[in-house]
Amino acid sequence: MNVAPASILNKVIQPVFKNKRLYDFTKKMATSENFYSGVALSIIVVKHGIEAAIHAKASYNNKKVPEEQRNFLAIQDAVNYTLAIVLMITLGRFLGTKGKTYITEQNKTVSKLLKKLAPEVAKEVKTGIGVGLTLMGPILSHRIMTPLLSMPVSKVLKERFFPDIDVNNNQKPYINACEAWYSKVKGQKLNYSG
Repeated sequence: MNVAPASILNKVIQPVFKNKRLYDFTKKMATSENFYSGVALSIIVVKHGIEAAIHAKASYNNKKVPEEQRNFLAIQDAVNYTLAIVLMITLGRFLGTKGKTYITEQNKTVSKLLKKLAPEVAKEVKTGIGVGLTLMGPILSHRIMTPLLSMPVSKVLKERFFPDIDVNNNQKPYINACEAWYSKVKGQKLNYSG
């Protein structure tokens, strides 16, 4: 007897979708005001995590940077991306919850407007405000806070793990090599295959 793969797939998947606990969980999550904010933030964090791995590998395999400085450059990239991800999660969740509460409940103009709307529409507007504020967190953290905090973190990292690399006096031209590499690849699409 020849059984079609679709029927086998249906026998496996149908019980999963008919599971009452899974249905109740997904229904509860989809009706939660913070669900969409969490999904948006999770997608951004996963994207940055993958980008961090690719970028650190490209930095480590960069033949234009001297051999003794590649480890430092790869670790610095990984630390910068890790710092960015932690700040994204923290700031995104903070703005998505506390910022939404402040804007929708304590701001007199917005709270008056929301009271005039139908309850379903007001809930959707609050969810939209929460998602918008959640998405502001990664932008602020990646573009403003991470560049400000990455230099002190990199200095501590260099002093603790790479004391032989002297970036201040340019005895070993780490900064010059990085600036030359960046100016050469700026605006180009990079090939990250090692």
